Amino acid sequence: MLGRRLSYAIDRRLGRYGYNLTQASMLVALTKHPGLTAQDLSRPTWVEPSSVTRALQVLERRGLVARRAHPTDGRAMVLELTERGVEESRFIFELITAINSSFESSCDPDQIEAIRRVLPAWFERTDALWTGADLDPEEGATPVS
Repeated sequence: MLGRRLSYAIDRRLGRYGYNLTQASMLVALTKHPGLTAQDLSRPTWVEPSSVTRALQVLERRGLVARRAHPTDGRAMVLELTERGVEESRFIFELITAINSSFESSCDPDQIEAIRRVLPAWFERTDALWTGADLDPEEGATPVS
């Protein structure tokens, strides 16, 4: 529930600047990983592929993202930030950094250290949930696609 509340709060803050969390995540991800395909962008942003498509359409219309031919796959297109997209990504990154700092300032250093120790395990666990790797076939569970 904390993740949902945090996502909602960040989404509202980003909305003041004309973005939602999905769009912002994609801009930041393309800064860190230029040249991803739309399909590849789903994983680092934790966004469903159909939502990636919709968000990309908005970002392209706003002149923030451009597509170009994939260097080795004639059917695929890779995504890159435009000059304006790079500027907006920096702004979004600064905004997210300020939000993170506000959370850190509400905790004492020992609490922050405890959070930093546990987060990698939680991220690993969410990765397993995302991919379905956590499911035990003997229990009869199957991933939902």
